[in-house]
Amino acid sequence: MVGDIMLDRYVIGNVSRISPEAPVPVLAAVRDDNRPGGAANVAANIVAMEGDATILAVVGEDDASIELTRLLHSVGVSTSFIADPQGQTTEKTRLVVGSQQIARVDRDVQLRHEMQERLLAAFRQQAPDYDLIVFSDYAKGSLDRLPEFVAIAKELKIPTLVDPKRTAPEFYRGTHLLKPNNSEFISLFGNYSSDEQLVELARKAVSDLGLQHLVVTRGALGMVVVSASGAARFIPTYARDVFDVSGAGDTVLAALAVDLALGHDVAAAALKANLAAGIAVSHPGTYVVSRKEIEIEQLSESLTEGKIVNEAELAAALRYNRHHGRRIVFTNGCFDILHPGHVRLLRAARQSL
Repeated sequence: MVGDIMLDRYVIGNVSRISPEAPVPVLAAVRDDNRPGGAANVAANIVAMEGDATILAVVGEDDASIELTRLLHSVGVSTSFIADPQGQTTEKTRLVVGSQQIARVDRDVQLRHEMQERLLAAFRQQAPDYDLIVFSDYAKGSLDRLPEFVAIAKELKIPTLVDPKRTAPEFYRGTHLLKPNNSEFISLFGNYSSDEQLVELARKAVSDLGLQHLVVTRGALGMVVVSASGAARFIPTYARDVFDVSGAGDTVLAALAVDLALGHDVAAAALKANLAAGIAVSHPGTYVVSRKEIEIEQLSESLTEGKIVNEAELAAALRYNRHHGRRIVFTNGCFDILHPGHVRLLRAARQSL
């Protein structure tokens, strides 16, 4: 994959007083936590979902790039970094108390023209080795020449997935799958007042730009998938407690990439991506979602809603609740005094599972 990468730093601690120098809270730091951010977060999610990922990006010759390389290699992401001796690596430092972010410090870096040339040349050389290419754009300059990247991939007949940040629709012509969030969709294709109008705008965008699929993520309203065939599907949000939406779009992009690379249908891929996003937002900060976590949630989704379940559904329910650290208790339903028959029945049930 290709895109803007960054190092997400978290300074986590407690606040018990206000600074005497200014009316601001004083964070007593307890620990630091570094995570891959931007396109690096997408790559980490792809590998956690048991895909293979190599990330092509420009970094600075600095401590942040060393830490990013270490973090990515530790989770199995291959790196193809181009070092800019005159640049630096983008960093975002968040000050966190509990699950609450109280401030953020950004060190943003715009890619120089010379480095854009080197990035495009490296892509031209490496692209034939891959089955699918993901572009994650955070408007830091890495993908200012995206149409040229897409043209190279099309010539090689390699599908491309793009997470957009620009407002010019033509910039994304020929993309296999475009994944804007709701505000990005509106900036690209116009506002809408109903689901029917949304689908109409999406179908026109797919036709005009030669896309195969357009996947719109809409937060609490779920996702919409519109394909070149004209088919449209609305996927409701997978309900969970939301702690932090940071990186949720990265998770969706990664899940789509893994399933499409395996040849799965885009609607099925979007369902899994929606599930993965629900897991991601239930954790603070950027969170890497594993394939096992998705499978556990799929088990939960597949359980019968009624009171009566078969043995396979009961086993799935037990695995799901154990995974989430919940206590499992037994009752025969009449709430009478416990006697040896209850214990024998419980022992037989446990042995059968």
